[in-house]
Amino acid sequence: MRYAVIKNAVVENVIELHAANAHEFPNAVQCDGAEIGDMYQDGAFYRNGEKVLSETESLRQRIASLEAVQDAMLCAADGEDKLEAARSFALRVENAERAADLAAGEKVKG
Repeated sequence: MRYAVIKNAVVENVIELHAANAHEFPNAVQCDGAEIGDMYQDGAFYRNGEKVLSETESLRQRIASLEAVQDAMLCAADGEDKLEAARSFALRVENAERAADLAAGEKVKG
């Protein structure tokens, strides 16, 4: 697992560590996406003032964006175009959800 070594609320180093050995590094926090120089505050990592999203959070945000685009396209489309747009975006959202599940270590259905 990936851990960030924190010193004075700043990521000083990023290391690979087995969870069973985490107690040997009291200043290490499990992370996904944090890099050296990032800030660590209130249980979250920040880079240039912006929260660093984990891979799963980033994929879920993309899913939400795709769903919003789908809604907008469906409102603009007519007849068969609407059906094709719905199928196309449903497939994209399904693929994004599978990627998010894989990133989170969940079993993919289907």
